[in-house]
Amino acid sequence: MQADPTTTTVPSGSEEIALDKLAHNDNIVYKCKIFISLVFGIVAGVFGFTGFSGFLFYIIASLFSSIIIAIGLPKPFSVQNVFQSWSNVWLGGFMQGLLTYILFWTIAYDVVYIFF
Repeated sequence: MQADPTTTTVPSGSEEIALDKLAHNDNIVYKCKIFISLVFGIVAGVFGFTGFSGFLFYIIASLFSSIIIAIGLPKPFSVQNVFQSWSNVWLGGFMQGLLTYILFWTIAYDVVYIFF
């Protein structure tokens, strides 16, 4: 079978790693973290977190989502073979997720505690 000409591979030990697949995996993690930030922002707003407790809740939610992503990999795969680096799993999309979190945190808080 012929290899895909658009795929760039890098040898890693006894395996070849496709760089476009690594970028795709990082993109999926980024989108998952944005969605998780949205959900946890709504939860924080409904629970009435304000100030430092709300930001602490985001940090805990971000770490929780990173752990779930790292643990959820199928067993023959390791983080080094599926992602470009550990930092992409732990910190990927952190600031963008924070902005999404703050947006939905304030909207949910306003809807629950100010408008009603």
